[in-house]
Amino acid sequence: KGQLILHLDNDSAEKAGDIDGNLIKKGEDIGPIDCMIAGIALIKKEKVLTRNIDDFKKIKGLEVETY
Repeated sequence: KGQLILHLDNDSAEKAGDIDGNLIKKGEDIGPIDCMIAGIALIKKEKVLTRNIDDFKKIKGLEVETY
C-alpha cells in the first residue's frame, strides 16, 4: 500500500499556530512539531497515526489512531 505524504502549507501552518497558542494558554503545550502535524491533519481531513496519544488527544476535532 502506498504512503500518503502531506506537506505543511499556509492553511495548515495557520491552523498549527492556532492549536499551539490555544494549548499554551491552557497550560497544555505539546510542542510546535506536533501542532504542525495536527494542523496538517485537520486541514486535510486526515487521521494522525501515532503512539503519542496523550498529546494529540488534547486537540479538539483531531482523529487519532495508534499502533
